[in-house]
Amino acid sequence: MGVLQGLVANGGYLYAAWKGEPNDDRIFYSRWNGTGNWGPASPMASPTVPGNTSAGPSLAVFNGQVYAAWKGEWSDPRLFFSGFGGSSWESQAQIPGAYSDVGPALCAFSSTQLVAVWKNFDQSLRYASYNGSSWSSPAVIPGVASSVGPSLAAFGGKIYAAWKGENTDQGLYYASFDGTNWSAQTRIANVASSVGPSLAAFAGKLYAAWKGENTDQGLYYASFNGTNWSAQAQIPGVASSIGPAIAAFNSKLYAMWKGESSDVRLWEASYDGTSWSAQSNNIPGNTGPDPVTPLAAPAGGNYNYLLAESKSADLTGTTVTIIVVDDIVPDSAESYSFQINCNGPASTASGATAPFVWQQYGFRIATNEVFFWVNDFRPQDLPGSPFINWDSRGMPNNTGVVPTPNNVLPSGWQLTTRLATDSNGHVTGFSFSVAQPNGTVLNSPAMSLQNLNNSGVVSGNLAPILNYQVILVGENGAKTTDFSAGEGIFLCQAGGALSASVSQDESGEGSNINYSTLPASYPNGEFFQFFGVPSV
Repeated sequence: MGVLQGLVANGGYLYAAWKGEPNDDRIFYSRWNGTGNWGPASPMASPTVPGNTSAGPSLAVFNGQVYAAWKGEWSDPRLFFSGFGGSSWESQAQIPGAYSDVGPALCAFSSTQLVAVWKNFDQSLRYASYNGSSWSSPAVIPGVASSVGPSLAAFGGKIYAAWKGENTDQGLYYASFDGTNWSAQTRIANVASSVGPSLAAFAGKLYAAWKGENTDQGLYYASFNGTNWSAQAQIPGVASSIGPAIAAFNSKLYAMWKGESSDVRLWEASYDGTSWSAQSNNIPGNTGPDPVTPLAAPAGGNYNYLLAESKSADLTGTTVTIIVVDDIVPDSAESYSFQINCNGPASTASGATAPFVWQQYGFRIATNEVFFWVNDFRPQDLPGSPFINWDSRGMPNNTGVVPTPNNVLPSGWQLTTRLATDSNGHVTGFSFSVAQPNGTVLNSPAMSLQNLNNSGVVSGNLAPILNYQVILVGENGAKTTDFSAGEGIFLCQAGGALSASVSQDESGEGSNINYSTLPASYPNGEFFQFFGVPSV
């Protein structure tokens, strides 16, 4: 696997797949029989894999079939896969519980295991295996980390993974998997890369190829005989800003890569065990990373970005889903909340029909249960008592709560809030749900703000929202909750395209949670944002 592209041989063909050129997140593929031109599976076959990616695909062969796996496009951290039946690709499916800001690597261990490995947000490496019908639960490769992610190859009855180190460490590391356990990592001596290597078995050895360190765009390679790595050598006369993918085919080792600097063409060369051929750009496509510039990092805790409609209109169709990636564990079983803090138009009105200038929705985790709550304020209520103060613990027959021992939110849970609006864009109500990996356990009916606890809300109190902020903080007043573990994803959506801006707002509560950076906008108008404790 190489960043942006994958390469694998199967059934007399060499298959290549790649992300489109900058701002094109389609996944293209082609194959070659060793002579003539690269082409599709058939004259009428689609040239694309059914999915989009901002990071590029990986390819592997499992039980005689080519598989591809990739990260979603733009900010979407979900990992997807698809199989190729010989003439067309299956519909994409998600690898359950797998999330990354780059992409996964794939490799078959045996006829019963297709293994995927990926970089998690905290730079740990995680893996899962596919038996042809279902995936195992993700697990952590112990004691290793990478800022880019791994490559995989089968060699000597094991799967080998290799990767660049974490953060600024440009050393290259490797470990092996025997189908049950991973070995300790070992560093490949005297080599470095800003991206990381690609792996392939060829002529009785395991080969690695990579882009040089820092601004060095030269391509290098070395081989491993099961005990030692050879000294690195440079592939002569070629360069790449990203790095190569490699695969064995027809008694040669093939490499493909994006060109250097702004060159988006795909190049290839072959190695016969002694020397490399001259490069050519016969693969019919271009590739390149999307140009995304992140905003300044949010301060964390009680500060996060504000999300607004990209054309400054009232927000409609607002939906926030909280995806728990790793168990969220508060210190000493403290209470905490996910807050969706919404700002409406400024108003100086007074009286019973003054509109809500601040609306707050979210989930609280307290007294070993999860429940939903609403706090909506009118201008004259600030900073006094809320005009609406409601939570779902009062719903009939205990239908508004879900038990969670010790206030821990387990991995795989998803908490969703949906806001309803009228034709004027005013928020009129909400619904919420809690889903666990085995299914939805709480799905509220549509709730009206005018029908909550006889609060006296009338239509004149209803107001639009111009923006909102999602945070994970302590509960009740100025309380701060620290978390010993946990990470997850905020999926923020609206009826129109969303844009992000650095927030000057803050919550009265706090936490030790960090939030990942976002760009000002994404073309698809939705944001996936990672959150977690400071160690991640």
